[in-house]
Amino acid sequence: MHMKHSFIIISLLLLSFEVFTQGTKLECLTVEEQDGSVSLKFSGAPSTTHFLIYRSASIGGTFELIHTTTSGTVDAYLDADINAASQSYAYYVASYNNNQLLSESQKVRTILLSVSNLNNGLVDVSWNDPGFNPDVEYQIWRKGSQTLFDEHDNTFNTEYIDTTRMCEVTYYYQIRVMTNGCESVSNVRGGFFKDNKQPDLIIPENATVDVETGEIRLSWLLPSIENADISKYMIWIMNEDGESNTQYPVAEVYGYHSLSVQLAQGLVCDTTLTFSITAQDSCGNSCVWTPDYFIRTVNMHQPEYNICNDECIISWDSIITWQDVNLDGIRVYEKVDDGEFEVAATLGPTEKKVSLFGFERDIEYRFYVEAFSEGNERTSTSCVKKITGRKPVVTDYTWLRSASVVDGKVELKWQVDSIAYIPQFAITRSHAGAEYEVVDTVIGSSDTIHYYTDISSKYYQTPQQYVIHPYDSCLNMGEGSNVAITMNSAVSSYADGEALIEWTPYSKMDSIIAYQIYRVIDTLVYPFPVGEVYPESELSFVDHYDQAVPLTAKVGYYVEAVGHFSDSMPIADTARSNINFLAKLSNVFIPSGFDPDGGVTNMFMPIYTGIKMENYSFKILNRWGMMLYESNQPVLGWNGKFKGEFVPPGPYAYILTYETLYGKVMRKSGMFFVL
Repeated sequence: MHMKHSFIIISLLLLSFEVFTQGTKLECLTVEEQDGSVSLKFSGAPSTTHFLIYRSASIGGTFELIHTTTSGTVDAYLDADINAASQSYAYYVASYNNNQLLSESQKVRTILLSVSNLNNGLVDVSWNDPGFNPDVEYQIWRKGSQTLFDEHDNTFNTEYIDTTRMCEVTYYYQIRVMTNGCESVSNVRGGFFKDNKQPDLIIPENATVDVETGEIRLSWLLPSIENADISKYMIWIMNEDGESNTQYPVAEVYGYHSLSVQLAQGLVCDTTLTFSITAQDSCGNSCVWTPDYFIRTVNMHQPEYNICNDECIISWDSIITWQDVNLDGIRVYEKVDDGEFEVAATLGPTEKKVSLFGFERDIEYRFYVEAFSEGNERTSTSCVKKITGRKPVVTDYTWLRSASVVDGKVELKWQVDSIAYIPQFAITRSHAGAEYEVVDTVIGSSDTIHYYTDISSKYYQTPQQYVIHPYDSCLNMGEGSNVAITMNSAVSSYADGEALIEWTPYSKMDSIIAYQIYRVIDTLVYPFPVGEVYPESELSFVDHYDQAVPLTAKVGYYVEAVGHFSDSMPIADTARSNINFLAKLSNVFIPSGFDPDGGVTNMFMPIYTGIKMENYSFKILNRWGMMLYESNQPVLGWNGKFKGEFVPPGPYAYILTYETLYGKVMRKSGMFFVL
């Protein structure tokens, strides 16, 4: 046995020495050129039975197990589930001897190469540090479109600037480096590179919209002869930041002498559009745009139609003046239905809006704006925009579906149709038959169902009447809803352990299915109704609570009406009454006498309801004031004995002290007779 233990210890020591001297290595990572998959090469101790390969999107990220080798002799793996040509991935490898972890390799990542054209005959080649900490230089490999990769240069840095020295050329790049005895290889990046001599800036001439067709005509001045190698002009739409809204031009015009273009109908009519014109030479070099040479059509905004004032505001952006003629003024044209366009207003060159009045319901009005130069030598028009005459609209109906008392507040629920936008509602209330007053206004929405909570209602005094008034879009109060009246409930003692609940009817539904009575113990609402009363019955209910409610607890009730506000409503509405708690009275009765020795009543004690068990004291005294009996438990009484013997018949006195359920201390005393 001693020899066996020694052998095990020696084996473990040898295994530990092997792991220490020959740890797990992730030797290299190669990104495959065809699909971006990653080839891993790794090694471990001879005792390794299998490897676990882990991958993460970053060195510091969460690694997940992606593969387990079937034996320790496997030293390579192809990860084909990712594309390392677009993102760098991190890996590490763990070696195991059966279920025992031997060691883990360092965490390294694939080399992700990026290449950018610096637009000056230079190419910026950069890559990430893979984490191998190589002690040799990175090799920059390059190939042309018709040649194979060869080693172009090397560097210890992770960035390299390459010079193309050609007007246009196609180059592809790859980074290689020796790591742990084998070569790690990056993805391939490259493309087509050109020189950077730009054409001169293009000066626009005019931009206008054809009122009939909606097409836009842009024109520009001929560049100088030094720009005769211009191969095409490009039309761009610019945003407010002076940048292009699109990746590609909206139009291209080929040829040095081509100086205008027609753009499609509606291109500029739905938003504010500014144009810039650039040129590209035969080597593919393009000039940049500058705000000094932006041009736009007269951009008229969508007319602002105020139906409350019967006013339409026509406005437009400030005019970008022409390069060679002066702006003289602005004309606003209007067309009514199928009529002809006529001048509705003429304004100075700096004006940017005008108000027009007098519009009829369902009549279509069209407008456009025209900028003109001195003598009408040049004009530029906006696209046509329209409105339809309207008048304020209110809802067809407003249904106040319920008025419920919940948690000491009245919750209202109403429904409107969706034919008109309701900016706000007025909540009106009547108390005890008085005139309705506006208690609040609430903001409307596009919903058809609305809610409001009235926290100032005096529902506990008398039923409250509510009417909801919608406002039209001009904030004129519309016709009110139906009237909803809160239910008012009352609770009283019916008998010992029984409560009588009565309530006023809820009559603002087409059909009441039932009234459901809910019990409240202290602050806890019993989840199921304790009773149900149909509307044709008497609106009262007696609840036997004595077996369900602790003696010291408060018990209350509320009533919930369940029914349909309208026959067209598929789902039933509910309306709740107020909550009322039962005033459980403390009653104590003291008998006038008893016969302890053979009588029907042989125990003298108070008969009570609604008192606390605590702070109770019951004393019996003889006529000379000697205390014969005392109890602090309401369930115990006097048996007529003193020191084990029946007392003689005659008058005796009692003193009773107790506390009601509501905390009031009471004291009673008097005489009784022992028979």
